[in-house]
Amino acid sequence: MKVLALWAALAAGTAVIGLIPFQPAPAGAVDGPLGPVAALLAVNALAALVLAGLAARLSVAGWRRPAILFAVLFSVETGLSLIEAAFFGDFVKISAAGLAGMAIAGLIRSAIGAVAAALLWRRPAEAGVAGVVRPTLLTGLSFVLLAGLYVILYFAAGATVAWTSEVVRAFYGDGMGIDPGKLTLLQLGRGAVWTALAAVLAATMRGRTLTVAALVGAAFAVLMAAPLLYPGALIPWPVRQVHLVELVLANFVFGGLAVLILRRRVS
Repeated sequence: MKVLALWAALAAGTAVIGLIPFQPAPAGAVDGPLGPVAALLAVNALAALVLAGLAARLSVAGWRRPAILFAVLFSVETGLSLIEAAFFGDFVKISAAGLAGMAIAGLIRSAIGAVAAALLWRRPAEAGVAGVVRPTLLTGLSFVLLAGLYVILYFAAGATVAWTSEVVRAFYGDGMGIDPGKLTLLQLGRGAVWTALAAVLAATMRGRTLTVAALVGAAFAVLMAAPLLYPGALIPWPVRQVHLVELVLANFVFGGLAVLILRRRVS
């Protein structure tokens, strides 16, 4: 029932935001495996499942619960995606006003989802919950190494999934207009954000390390990849389909590995 309530809150928030004219609809053919309503229900159902998994295991109380959930939901679903969309602006034809509108919509929806999840799953009253762990110290060196790990996984997934697809190569002009140095720096910055999110979740979630690693990996994968199911005109569905697989693989592996590295068992 709690997951259904969270799903309803997210879906209602998405539907209301869709009525606000942040920007004109982009020109071009709208395609995808699902219609607008089916995609709205499916994407928000997936988000509700992974958000519920995170909220149910958060050990913090008060304002920190919705704050952490908001940071994860907005960063993964909206912020990190828009940063990359801005970088690939020559291929993804979206204006600055469009990016701003999507950011505002993401802020509103993420606030609704975070508050709803925090209210539905409150901090357990009992002390000494079994399976509590303590994160290892996140030093500057380990932070840089984890951010670098994300860059490695990003390019590995791109090389083995995205760039093996003819439609992806054609959409991006075989990468001729992409500066590899700038792209690497961008992904290192995004990797720093991913690392910060993983560190916060590793430090605040209860349970066995493997369980938390799976939940964080699933959240990172689903929250970023699921919105590609929405019908749209900016990126053709055959390209989005490949990116969906690429994102799920890279983000799940990074989220899981980051938690495994950051946490260790204590008595």
